[in-house]
Amino acid sequence: MPDDSDLVDPQQTTMSSPLGPLWSWRCNEFGHLCQDQAGNLVPPARGPANDLQGCVSNDTDSGKLTKLSDEITFLKSLKADPNQIFVAAITGPATPYSVEMIMQGNDTELHPNVKHSCPLPANNSGEYADPSVRIQQWVQAFGGHGLLETICAATFAPALMQIGQELSKLLGPQCITDKLVNSGNGPTCSVVDQYITNGQTVAKAVPSCASNGGNPDCWSLDPDSTNKCPAGTLVLNVKRTDPTNLPNGLSTSVSCAECIPGVQQAGCP
Repeated sequence: MPDDSDLVDPQQTTMSSPLGPLWSWRCNEFGHLCQDQAGNLVPPARGPANDLQGCVSNDTDSGKLTKLSDEITFLKSLKADPNQIFVAAITGPATPYSVEMIMQGNDTELHPNVKHSCPLPANNSGEYADPSVRIQQWVQAFGGHGLLETICAATFAPALMQIGQELSKLLGPQCITDKLVNSGNGPTCSVVDQYITNGQTVAKAVPSCASNGGNPDCWSLDPDSTNKCPAGTLVLNVKRTDPTNLPNGLSTSVSCAECIPGVQQAGCP
């Protein structure tokens, strides 16, 4: 919220106060707009409601949170090349958006409270998620360079793997120096596939094509055909059995032993 916001004014504590009770609902009432029965965007009312539709950030003068459009414009302005910006969020779904009336603590009257927007995972420890209207809208503003994942999953592994995979696409090929230790059967490198199977992260070493006769899956280091790497470097290529049917959340890492200039090493010039 803006530094000069009065949204957390502690002197307003009742339903009849202009800001309502001193409760997190204020961020919903003065931070969101949802469709009424006529399709107009209005602040959610201080009362029970089920499945509010079309909720977005309240960027009008009646809103009391920072304008989401300003946050998006600022972030996009940091890079001259928009391809250098990627945003991701692991958060609660924006829908369903429903409101209940509750009493708590020393309350003397019912007050509105947003309902959790997703079921808790089977192995939860009491965590919950509420509708992330503004976060979802922020991510979507970056189009293909934005990724939204649910925080309500039993494990974050698939979400983190997906984020890593999307980042690797944007970053382009891994540029590897050609000054590598040679074991006698090609560069001394370790290549590992990571992916999700039955909700579990699996790590599997990939052999080099030089060591297994080129049978997929195997890897090789080749000159860069995309011209995205500096001259004299190599890129990792993985030969797949079926490139159209890859494991869920697949990401591949590579590490190689490099020759140190001025130091005599086995396998180095």
